[in-house]
Amino acid sequence: MTALSTGELDELLRRPILGRLATVRADGWPSVVPVWIEWDGERAWIIARAASRFVDDVRAEPRVCLSVVADDDPDRRAQLFCRVAIAEEAGPLAGETLAMAQRMARRYEGDAGVRYVEASATWPRVLLRLEPERIVSWASPDWHDRYRSDDHPEARPPADPGGPLDPRSARP
Repeated sequence: MTALSTGELDELLRRPILGRLATVRADGWPSVVPVWIEWDGERAWIIARAASRFVDDVRAEPRVCLSVVADDDPDRRAQLFCRVAIAEEAGPLAGETLAMAQRMARRYEGDAGVRYVEASATWPRVLLRLEPERIVSWASPDWHDRYRSDDHPEARPPADPGGPLDPRSARP
């Protein structure tokens, strides 16, 4: 398994790819929501509607996982295990949070997104700061060595997938 380099990780996290934020609900069930993210090279930022259920979730349990997968290459992906802090409580978009919302809207939706942000700027939002404690990334479909252990031969891939002894390659 090959991990993304720091530069590759930054490039992935700065792309207009929906993040998937995993939280734990008050009833104990996991929940995954699609989110726009802003990556500053050290942490991820999310601007959420103040009444979003996942905002309540992170207030109660700040440990989350953010998953990002390249749309054009699903073997390039990352999981960020983070603690969330409420950087700004509920209020209208203003100052740097408004500027961030406009950057995110332009990146994800173009001019239409910016118009949406401007039209809804007075609606209450919460700014979430995700501080990664651990990041796991992949840059290829290769298997990690732990899956190739001699202790578990059934977990090892065939030596030549798709080769002549593989029944999937038989031709009528």
